Amino acid sequence: MAKLSVTSEQVKHVGKLAKLEIKDSEVEAFKEHLQKVLDYAQELAEVNTDGIEPLFSPVYENIDIYTKDESYQRKDEIKESLANEAILRNAPEKSQGQFKLNAVIEEE
Repeated sequence: MAKLSVTSEQVKHVGKLAKLEIKDSEVEAFKEHLQKVLDYAQELAEVNTDGIEPLFSPVYENIDIYTKDESYQRKDEIKESLANEAILRNAPEKSQGQFKLNAVIEEE
């Protein structure tokens, strides 16, 4: 597998997506950190795990992983839920009976 390398432009782009203000003087340090993360992820991806059983899975914690007996699932029972007014009581902003949030996705 070819080594992935991080560019300064990618660091700035990731910073923008994460809404971080990365100064030009910080780009090189972030680039090194991000490169280490990618190198480690690539190293893990190259490990041969054929025939290795998973050590833990929160989904299959109490079931037989070979038969996939799904009796661990809870029963689907109808329960009374909170009233809308109670849910929105502490909301900083609300509109038409819903939470009002700032936009988190920006178009470029």
